[in-house]
Amino acid sequence: MKHYPILFMILLSCWFSGRLTAQEAGKPFSLKEAQEYALKHHAAAKNAGIDLELAKKKIWETTAIGLPQVNASVSYQYMLDVPTTLLPDFITPAIIGVNKQLFGLELIEPEPPIQYFPAKFGTEQNLSLQGSLSQLIFNGQYLVGLQAARTFYRSAEKNLEKTNIEVRANLTQTYYMLAVFTENRKLLAKTVTSVERTLFELEESYKNGLVEDIVVDQMKYNLTNLRNTLSAVDGQLQVAGKLLKFQMGLEPAENITITDSVPVLLEDMNQLPMAAGTFKAENHIDYRIVETGEQLQYLNLRKEQANYMPVLSAFFTRQENAMRDKFDFLDKSGEWYPTTILGISLSVPIFTSGMQHARVQQARLELEKMRNTKDQVKQGLSLAAEEARINYNNALDKFLAEKDNLSLSDKIYQKTLIKFREGIASSTDLTQNYNQYLTSQSTYFNTLFELLTARIALDKAYQQF
Repeated sequence: MKHYPILFMILLSCWFSGRLTAQEAGKPFSLKEAQEYALKHHAAAKNAGIDLELAKKKIWETTAIGLPQVNASVSYQYMLDVPTTLLPDFITPAIIGVNKQLFGLELIEPEPPIQYFPAKFGTEQNLSLQGSLSQLIFNGQYLVGLQAARTFYRSAEKNLEKTNIEVRANLTQTYYMLAVFTENRKLLAKTVTSVERTLFELEESYKNGLVEDIVVDQMKYNLTNLRNTLSAVDGQLQVAGKLLKFQMGLEPAENITITDSVPVLLEDMNQLPMAAGTFKAENHIDYRIVETGEQLQYLNLRKEQANYMPVLSAFFTRQENAMRDKFDFLDKSGEWYPTTILGISLSVPIFTSGMQHARVQQARLELEKMRNTKDQVKQGLSLAAEEARINYNNALDKFLAEKDNLSLSDKIYQKTLIKFREGIASSTDLTQNYNQYLTSQSTYFNTLFELLTARIALDKAYQQF
């Protein structure tokens, strides 16, 4: 029983140590998992999704223009001074006329000029309630606008697809870079260990007088350069890791690890994403975006042509007016005076001095430009796909050759090292073969990254992302 607390502390220590190690290692991500995460959290991908929702709302906004529109208004007026109107004196001329007609009386003096007397019309308190209903019956621009809104939504869908492709491609580039740096570091660390061992053996041989000090110094020089290179690769790993987290939409302080190593990423490099001669520019996202732009431009031409058409709408208005000398509008016994209007409005364009004709011609020319652009994009995509295919095949051949060279240079260096230890090979031979091995190592990783980059370009050209 006395040993239980000690055993518990040991287990707790192991558990806590395991948690620290897991936290330091960070959350693991395969390439596919990193891509899926980025599509949900990258700012550009999220904004493209928002643009799609905005386009959806735009469809409803445009649709609502042709639906019934209902409005209501309330107007209250308090007349501080009731308006005054001057009325002509119609009583005096009437009396004069009656006397003359019935009694034959004539004026002794000339008829006086017309007099005016002020009269106030209206009440101090006025309240008006009005409701209106309008309905668009026919409008050519509205019908074209509905088609344009739906086409705009399809454009937003394609832009979202384009953004997702770019996000996946950019992230894949960084993921490949991080994997190559990681593999390079492993090989460099292994080489450092080998050189350190060789240096130790040379120092022991020097103490025994078997080698000269220049041989030891040369190996120290090689080891220093190797460590500097290893340190530089560590810095590249940090930068690539931060870039990957940025492209995934992660916080900079969050720890992650990549699980797909270079051998895993190279598994499908020999498998082309397409058979030769099957490329179709019509399936490429860039072509489909331009094609949608052409459709929008065509609808813009239709919209301008629709301006020649009449606009027909119907409306209904109901108004209730109350006029009081005091504020008693809640009194049910008070009178309300209605006004009801039902009507149809027709607007017909007749003459615009050639302005609308010029707009139609501009829209037609813009459509022609868009069609020329579409043809150019189609040709450009075909050329880019062919170039990507050739570059990939060349990069693959070059990589395979450098992979063999790296294996051969490593084999040569190891054999020379054994012969040097046995006193058969000279230090010059060892240094020469060592430098050859390092050069092959650097060339190998350069061609490896070129291959992975060429594969990204190929997949983008053939829409494999």
